[in-house]
Amino acid sequence: MRAVLCTLLFAATAQAGRVIPLPPRLQPTESDVLRDRFHEAVERGLGGEVELVKASEVRNRLSSAPDLFQCGSSACMVRVAAVLHADRIVASEILQEGKSYTIKLRVFDAEGHEIGTGVEERCDICTVREADHSVQRAAARALALVASHSPAALATPEETGPETPRETAVAQPPSAPPSPSATSSPSPSPSPTSSPSPSPSPSAATDKHFPYRPVAYAAFGLAAAGLVSTIAFGLFASREDQPTCSGLADPRTQCPSIYKGNVPATVASGILTALAAASGGILLYLDSRRAAPRFSLVATPEGVAAMADVSF
Repeated sequence: MRAVLCTLLFAATAQAGRVIPLPPRLQPTESDVLRDRFHEAVERGLGGEVELVKASEVRNRLSSAPDLFQCGSSACMVRVAAVLHADRIVASEILQEGKSYTIKLRVFDAEGHEIGTGVEERCDICTVREADHSVQRAAARALALVASHSPAALATPEETGPETPRETAVAQPPSAPPSPSATSSPSPSPSPTSSPSPSPSPSAATDKHFPYRPVAYAAFGLAAAGLVSTIAFGLFASREDQPTCSGLADPRTQCPSIYKGNVPATVASGILTALAAASGGILLYLDSRRAAPRFSLVATPEGVAAMADVSF
């Protein structure tokens, strides 16, 4: 059983305004029922912290515009923002491979600029219910991006005039006094040093786990086979040291063979069955608790947003 993600945001962040969760884009096949369910999961993950438009209302408003309903590019995000009066738009894409799901969320502002590097979550060998919880966790992790400023909102020095730029300039060593011969030639001003681009958030990386659940299923299969073997050996063990022949006047003296060695085989098969079943149960328990708490930081112009992702 997994707990709902608990997200903590602190420091001064900009108001997110009106937030629109777009219907998820499912690949490789489209299922309206599954799409709407995951859409509701995105709404639950974002709810409570921002001014959120309900998923059902978004679907109703965009149902007549298929290109906006499944928008995934910056160009159509501007149109979505204009139609729904949105300040932030959360677009999601879900790739389904058998029973495994890869969830990717991206956040855009009203001008169509993507904010941050997005959020990625993976659910390996999951039921639809577990995938639903993974979508909700990914949406909750995206709250920090929803509440942060867009990169386009930060004015450049050319646009704002001679004000001090927001970037931190690299410290320059004190220059030596100009020589008399150089006073007539002004020295060129140092070019502004741009700050390095932020590296992708570690939380966007796909989690890699030991395959507890597949190994547990294999252990249960071994236990089932062992149980059949135990029953078969047990039937012969009940005739231990008895002749295998029938219809003879004196089977004990006239029959050339007797049942022998089935008791140890029954015991060994029973022990193997019990060990396999116990191992499967332990592996399933470990799988339910395998997600350790994850912490991530997202820098914003006004401060730092921290998230704690706890599942058990």
